[in-house]
Amino acid sequence: MMYMMIGVAVVVLITIVLRWKKRQQAKLKNNVIYLKNVRKQRTLQKCSKCNKKGKLRFYSDPSGNVTGMCKECEGNLNTQKMLPL
Repeated sequence: MMYMMIGVAVVVLITIVLRWKKRQQAKLKNNVIYLKNVRKQRTLQKCSKCNKKGKLRFYSDPSGNVTGMCKECEGNLNTQKMLPL
């Protein structure tokens, strides 16, 4: 009787482990990328002028240097000389 209970417990453990491995493999093969998760993990870049983190707009000056500026700094700077990217 004792051996039969141990055998049932071993079978149950084996099935649980096999199902768990199957789920882990399915997660690795999944090609779906959830944008909500990507947006949460994304790190924001710093403004070139004030170093605040946030959404930036990138501009190129006539010499080819690229700068990223936030909305506040964008209004203060003369952006007409800079070309938006």
